[in-house]
Amino acid sequence: MQQLDWTKALNRMRDIVPKAQFLSWIEPLEFIESDEKSVRLGVPSRFHEEMLKSALRQHLVDAI
Repeated sequence: MQQLDWTKALNRMRDIVPKAQFLSWIEPLEFIESDEKSVRLGVPSRFHEEMLKSALRQHLVDAI
């Protein structure tokens, strides 16, 4: 895997999830780093992290 283009991943997420969800849950994410096996993102809170894991994880995986 080459370096993740976070802007492209965000654009794909914009196409996948409703606008309100994107603005609330995806836009606040901060890209930190990626490698061949993982992507590291910063989240505003523990609640935000749990929401992403439970409701939007697969959408993130698909976009990335």
